[in-house]
Amino acid sequence: MAEQAMIRFRARHGQAAPGDRLVDDIIVTLGYRYASTAVPGGVETDPLPARLELNGEPGTRAPHVWLRRGERPASTLDLFTGGFVLLTAPGGESWADAAEWHTGQWPQVPLRAVPVSAEVAAAYGLGDGGAALVRPDAFVAWRSAGRTGDPRSVLVDIIGRTLSRVGYARPGLSSHPAHL
Repeated sequence: MAEQAMIRFRARHGQAAPGDRLVDDIIVTLGYRYASTAVPGGVETDPLPARLELNGEPGTRAPHVWLRRGERPASTLDLFTGGFVLLTAPGGESWADAAEWHTGQWPQVPLRAVPVSAEVAAAYGLGDGGAALVRPDAFVAWRSAGRTGDPRSVLVDIIGRTLSRVGYARPGLSSHPAHL
């Protein structure tokens, strides 16, 4: 964003450099991507892509999809406040169980599982039994397109990496790690 601000400043003052690449405002605002060890499976490409594609890819902003919550429509984006959210696709009950177990082990790391429809799952790149972890800032931290071996272990590993907490899941640790 800072680089784009400088390019815009130079262009406005007639001092554009030959290598300057002006990126569309919508990409700078909504389409930027994180590439970090805290985003397992995240993108390793340009943090400012040419087109806005919000498809649930780790390191990108969570896509908006309309939901039915009672009598009123709501956006998936309304789900991502107050902690981590684990979206579970149809067939993803083992992910929901793992999220509940995790919350019992580490209550100071807010996490809740939200089962979603096949339509919402598809928007996030999830197939049968898949799940996506979304951070409280509405960025996708991780996703599993389908079922995986041990959801508890995977979830502990993913949240530990997302929080960049070394030793988050130390062997023998049963609850309430002091370092969190």
